[in-house]
Amino acid sequence: MILNEVFQAVQAAEMAVRLNPQWWEALQTLGRAQLNLGEIAMGLKSFQRALHLCPADSTLWNDDLAWALELWQKQQQLGDCVPAERDAERRDPAGHLPDYDFESDELVEACAAIAERDRHPAVTDTSVFITATQGTETGSHQRLRDGNFIQAR
Repeated sequence: MILNEVFQAVQAAEMAVRLNPQWWEALQTLGRAQLNLGEIAMGLKSFQRALHLCPADSTLWNDDLAWALELWQKQQQLGDCVPAERDAERRDPAGHLPDYDFESDELVEACAAIAERDRHPAVTDTSVFITATQGTETGSHQRLRDGNFIQAR
């Protein structure tokens, strides 16, 4: 498994298991990748399948399965500790989100400027600047030539 590429590691391990379902080391690798992804129940299942194929391997018992069981127990304990918080989030999921004004003049003006710029593909070297006091301004800026973007102030 490559560091910081956990999802791709899970995909590679799943492919290895699909190619050879009797390969216990592929199941062990899949279980480890699933644990790194946070899928504890799936990791446990993969380790159990690997143990059925190779019950004599001590690392599966002592390292992988013990680690997965410990993580699963901690997850269960955390799940029991915070049911009140979860119930509150279910009742009011947007309670902690800030309220945005999506109909503000600046946002409407920015959307109109983007639409206007996209309507004329020949003008790809321009940037759109929007200020609350001065309105929309389209122009080319020397240090901004490396990419198209919209800037709102």
